[in-house]
Amino acid sequence: MGSSPETNVIATGLRRLRLEIDRVASRVQQAGRRRRNAGRLFRPIFVAGAIGSGTSLLAASLGQRFAVAGVALESARDVSPASCLWVDRVMSFDSIRAYEEKLSPRADWSVVQAREDLLDLYRSRASGPPGVEAFVDKGPNTNLVRAGFLAEAFPDAHFVLIFRDPVANIEGFRRKWLTFAEDRFEESIRFWAAIHETFLEHAELFPERCVSVEYEALVERYDEVLSGLAARLGVEKSERRRGIAARDVGHGRGLRGVKRGRIQVARDANAHSYATLGEAEIAQVRNRLGPLHARLRAASAASGFAWDGRET
Repeated sequence: MGSSPETNVIATGLRRLRLEIDRVASRVQQAGRRRRNAGRLFRPIFVAGAIGSGTSLLAASLGQRFAVAGVALESARDVSPASCLWVDRVMSFDSIRAYEEKLSPRADWSVVQAREDLLDLYRSRASGPPGVEAFVDKGPNTNLVRAGFLAEAFPDAHFVLIFRDPVANIEGFRRKWLTFAEDRFEESIRFWAAIHETFLEHAELFPERCVSVEYEALVERYDEVLSGLAARLGVEKSERRRGIAARDVGHGRGLRGVKRGRIQVARDANAHSYATLGEAEIAQVRNRLGPLHARLRAASAASGFAWDGRET
């Protein structure tokens, strides 16, 4: 027997009430952390990558395993809407170019103010001990195109670029985000190229602070890559792993596959993407982005975090 309309209305109202209670509780908790962390400074670890490239997996894994003050999984959306850094959800834009324009730094942006805006966010999220300065800041797309600006705001920050097979990444763009699905296929390809080329251009100015990781290497050699990254970033192993709420395995957005507080790494995601796209689309992506992907792979090989193409 199905639910009555009245029962459905009550259930919907209760869900909304719980969400509002959770939001209020979160704001209260963040205000308390701001007070406790007032004046505290941080050394960001900027996780940079395209949406759907593994940024959530990498940032959450670093935050769970290593001694960092906290993790911001969507820093450009979590800063104050009054900040120049703030960006609305991808789905709020009617085209890829409109979204891309919002990501790019402008001449009137203040480095000093942007630094204060991010520090305010970090203070509201920091839960690690006072002596820990490293803070993981994940900004998919934003941390790629703003790398030069962010490096100026935080001269001691590190950048970790994670990139994925562009065929799989672009298929994910169009499957997960309506703005990409409704725009031309060629625009997704152009966008992928533009944000990665911008990062590589910026990174040439501070190569000693940049590490590149191939997504495929992370999922195949998960523990090894994370340990190697921690050594490069100067973070210690945490005495106690941070808890992460359970999440189903699937082909959705953000971090998935968390069971009993442990992240379950899915190794079949790229195969799913290849099975979804047609041969002509795959060839189009490879022809346009193959040379750029090769440059990114060379950077990951230089960092020691490249994939050899063999599954373990």
